[in-house]
Amino acid sequence: MDDTRIRLVAFVEWALAAACLAGALTLGVNLWPELRVTSPVVPLSAGEPDRPLMSSSPPTAAAPSRAVSVPFLVLPGLPEIHVGDGARAVIAALAPVASFGSEAIERRDFGERVTRTFEYAGVRFALVEERGREASAGRVTAIYLE
Repeated sequence: MDDTRIRLVAFVEWALAAACLAGALTLGVNLWPELRVTSPVVPLSAGEPDRPLMSSSPPTAAAPSRAVSVPFLVLPGLPEIHVGDGARAVIAALAPVASFGSEAIERRDFGERVTRTFEYAGVRFALVEERGREASAGRVTAIYLE
């Protein structure tokens, strides 16, 4: 009798272990696809944005259509260029080392807006300088990275 009882207990233990293993595998198979798929928090769109993302001033006609407005620019071997820096100092630092592309001048109610394109170490960018009506030194008001 004891021999039969020991065999029955061993069979029940193995059956419970197999059931637990089957349940864990079933749960894993059902949860695995849910863990691998991520949904975006914000819906994505393939179109261009209606407005520049970080520009404090309206875009210029001379800035390339695919350019991205950035608040600062880090170039190897040069000091950082920030929006709000003096334009003369920035251009003086860039003139000996960067290749100058083009210059576009827009006349507006508040004064002039000058967009200059440069290329340095394989990086193409445009600096926008705004000058008031008086002959004051202009400031960098936007940086566009291509």
